[in-house]
Amino acid sequence: MIKKIILWKRESGFTLSETVVYIAVLGIVMSGIVMIVVQMIKMKTTSDTMRIMNNEITNLYEKIGYDIKNAESFEVTESTSLSITKDGSEYRYYLDGTKVLLDDGDDIHTITSNMVVVAGLEIADWTTVNSDSLIHIRIQLSRGNFSEIYETNFHKR
Repeated sequence: MIKKIILWKRESGFTLSETVVYIAVLGIVMSGIVMIVVQMIKMKTTSDTMRIMNNEITNLYEKIGYDIKNAESFEVTESTSLSITKDGSEYRYYLDGTKVLLDDGDDIHTITSNMVVVAGLEIADWTTVNSDSLIHIRIQLSRGNFSEIYETNFHKR
């Protein structure tokens, strides 16, 4: 009788159940990583939007504030328009659609950039009889689905 020797050769690799468990765990880990990356992108977008809007309002306020402080006189002609007389020339800041413009008599300059939308502008003369001249400005800027209202006062002494 011939002895048959059967040698079982173990195949290397993973079983089907081990592969399924591995893929399930990998899927859970990857979904967590994707959620973290999405949140980081949202935070960066919000941060960039806030930075852009703050730069816009800072530039606008610096320009208007400088002109008011150096003005001989000023007048709120409408709730969205401010006329300033400085060095014998008249300047007018006003809202035109979604931009704040400056008319210096020779040319019209866009003060706000295309990166933001001016959704609202209110200018009020809060000067009283016994105080310095005071201008109150309230402006609403928007970028994408983000909107912010800024308010400040400018004194003319």
